[in-house]
Amino acid sequence: MGDFSRNVDVEKLISYSDDLVACLRSKRDVGSLTQCLEHSAALQSSCDSDFGEVQRLVQDYQKKIDACKQKTDEAKSEAATDEEINFLEKELEEELQREQMLREELR
Repeated sequence: MGDFSRNVDVEKLISYSDDLVACLRSKRDVGSLTQCLEHSAALQSSCDSDFGEVQRLVQDYQKKIDACKQKTDEAKSEAATDEEINFLEKELEEELQREQMLREELR
């Protein structure tokens, strides 16, 4: 039984190879295959070009994102926190009270 299935596979292989040889013998088929290969090469070149452009754009956007993150971090570090603002307001109020007391003493 194993020999029979092997014979069937060999017969399919021979049939396939005969079809392939017949296909390649035809000049029209060879021309079509050549044309397909040329189109494939052109398509590959176009895809490579597009990929390069997309990759460049992604890198540009990544640089812009990094620059924005850096600016955001700088702005956060420069901005006063609520605690600092409250402390400065309290200090200002105390100075204003002292100033007012000094003015009253001078009158």
